[in-house]
Amino acid sequence: MKKDILLFIVLLFLGMDHALCQNSYQCFMNDKNNTLQISVCVDKNDNPLYVKYKGQDETIPLFLLKTKRVLNAPDGNPKYYYFRTYREVYRGKTTGTYVFTNAGLGGVDVTYHRNRDKKEFYFILISDSGGDKPCF
Repeated sequence: MKKDILLFIVLLFLGMDHALCQNSYQCFMNDKNNTLQISVCVDKNDNPLYVKYKGQDETIPLFLLKTKRVLNAPDGNPKYYYFRTYREVYRGKTTGTYVFTNAGLGGVDVTYHRNRDKKEFYFILISDSGGDKPCF
């Protein structure tokens, strides 16, 4: 019971849109449907905090599940690829997972796995606003 109340308070607090994101937003567009866009609030270390879908008012909190570092080819640049997996929790339910891939100079890519139908969506970075407001 206490756990449910705490989760509700966290979700309510995170639903305050851009008021919590005092760092920056990154904007992504789906590779197959350019109208499907997400705005991701990241902290000063580029760790995703929550996501907002274009055309929706609510924000959805993200919770870190795991981080993986993979060595690139011996002569590769960057030396490592980083994969950070986050759980998306919408209205108290896990609705999917995001995998943020950071390849250093190559920027950040995002893959979303939707639990409901097991569909996968790939997003590419379109802007890093650096501001304190969502991309849309």
